[in-house]
Amino acid sequence: MRIAPNCMWIVAALLSASVFADEPASAIRTAGHGDLEKVSRLLVFAASRKVPVQVPGQVSTGDTLTLQYRFDGKAVREQFTVGHISIRGDLCCLHNQRRTQGDAAPGDTIYVSPCGRIR
Repeated sequence: MRIAPNCMWIVAALLSASVFADEPASAIRTAGHGDLEKVSRLLVFAASRKVPVQVPGQVSTGDTLTLQYRFDGKAVREQFTVGHISIRGDLCCLHNQRRTQGDAAPGDTIYVSPCGRIR
């Protein structure tokens, strides 16, 4: 009867993986701040750097945010259109492009924590 204990481990692993999976959201509440990860695409690889940014208290897919921050010693003001929102626990990721599973093309992302889904 070694099958039953092995099955229990498999079921537990599958359940824990589903708990930590990213979930899509259409609108979230934020604490008003986050970290923008800027991705630079190079010939063979991509590099990224994070900078702190202010975000609105409520963000929805399709919103265009005006971000102001310092990057390489320069003041930057840019528009960031939210293409997709994903949530994992109390961390929300605002992606500037719609991501699909297995998508290897990195895009810019704003990481917001804490956050919460707006129903």
